Amino acid sequence: MPEICAQGAQYISAKETYAHKQYLKNLEHVMAKRKFHMKQAELGGKEWIGLDFRGYMDTGKPAVTLFDPIIASVCGDEIDYGTLFAYCFRRFGYPNRGWDDYKELVSYRLTTPHPDMVLEITPSVGNIAVLSVSFRVEHQARMAIEAYARRDRLAWEQRLWDYAEKRGLPDWISEWLDAFNTGFHETFPDAPLADNWRQAMNVYYPMGKEGSRAHELTSLVAEFRKKLYEDYSQIEPWPAYYLRPADVKDWNDDDPLKPFAQAAMVALEDLRTPVGVRDQSINAFGEVESGRADVDASPSAGYPSGALGNTAAKEFAELHELILKLGKGNAKRGIKKIMSAMGAGVAG
Repeated sequence: MPEICAQGAQYISAKETYAHKQYLKNLEHVMAKRKFHMKQAELGGKEWIGLDFRGYMDTGKPAVTLFDPIIASVCGDEIDYGTLFAYCFRRFGYPNRGWDDYKELVSYRLTTPHPDMVLEITPSVGNIAVLSVSFRVEHQARMAIEAYARRDRLAWEQRLWDYAEKRGLPDWISEWLDAFNTGFHETFPDAPLADNWRQAMNVYYPMGKEGSRAHELTSLVAEFRKKLYEDYSQIEPWPAYYLRPADVKDWNDDDPLKPFAQAAMVALEDLRTPVGVRDQSINAFGEVESGRADVDASPSAGYPSGALGNTAAKEFAELHELILKLGKGNAKRGIKKIMSAMGAGVAG
């Protein structure tokens, strides 16, 4: 009986191995036919902010866990940092951004199918996927995602303000609104002007010099807000923060995070695209058995174009910035302008 069980286990294992190979083969075929192909991202003109999908999903795990269901669905929990770096260097060339020279090996910003999201790859020596792979989105997109998760709370707050008005507002509220749009706004110029008292209530503690009217008013606002929240919570409990189901297919169609999650998975799958090294092919997860390369190696492959940075890193970075400035974001145009100014020719 043990021998039969062992043979059965080997048979199942063989079937699973074959199925996995077929899956990878089919995946490579599908990926070769798709329209999206990743490249280094141009980050100018937008304000980018990090996006952690795990913070908006019900993963069933503590928030501090180094796990992201979107990243794990393609990369797993771990990804080999050496393989990831080799792939990025071969396919994309030299990194397109600086990085922390102490904590980071290297860092790339790459395109995704969504114009307002980039993939950031910073291979982590610990091989933890969420430390090596992350995403950044345009600031306004992140605000929309956050507002959607808080929409029940935002609606609750509107009912809270209605409750406050019915109960009666304090005498100092008009004075505070004027102060908020003048002195307070001078101190915090990024804060938007308030059209009404409701928009001037985000004060949680006293501000200004103790004994001043500003300190007195902000103390009144903070106390008023705290007491109001406590009282209304007895009437209607504070709503839960919305966490999406683990499966993206179950998300609402109007969810602003959904297209980003879908684009993220497509981008991560693109890391399976083979790139050639001699007569072999690799992707971000290792050697590809088929040996077929679907994308060309980076144009910088074979050129020691990073050598200047090895000996004069700061100066070379400054030169790089100057080239981009002269070329208005186009490196080739900037180099031609410099070469022309020096009276030297440059190959087109």
